[in-house]
Amino acid sequence: MLPRAIYEILPSGYLSAGTGSMLLLEPWLAHVGGALLFCMGALIWVLRSNYRRYDKYKKSFTRKTKAIPEPVYEFIPFLYLACSVLVLSLMFNTPALIVAALAGCRGLVLLYKRAQYRNRGLSPAN
Repeated sequence: MLPRAIYEILPSGYLSAGTGSMLLLEPWLAHVGGALLFCMGALIWVLRSNYRRYDKYKKSFTRKTKAIPEPVYEFIPFLYLACSVLVLSLMFNTPALIVAALAGCRGLVLLYKRAQYRNRGLSPAN
């Protein structure tokens, strides 16, 4: 059994390792492995978040707008972060850096807001 401190850091570690692999390593296989690590980190994060929810949405998904299915909605912050990493790994010029920074900041803000609201029992406003 893993110690609790290591167990809690694993999703963040997977996300970081995947991002680092995609940004720093050259071979295409490293990019594929990094993308898989990133996806697994996001999946574990969402599963743990849904299991630990205290808000009223835990039992049923009752958002006012159902334009986005729940599984897609849960992964939106990670899609922003993945887009940021993708833009950084493919292009390295000033407009690309601005787009990557904006996408990364939006993803981190959404993750923070969701963690904050799910622990309080409020619904997040995107």
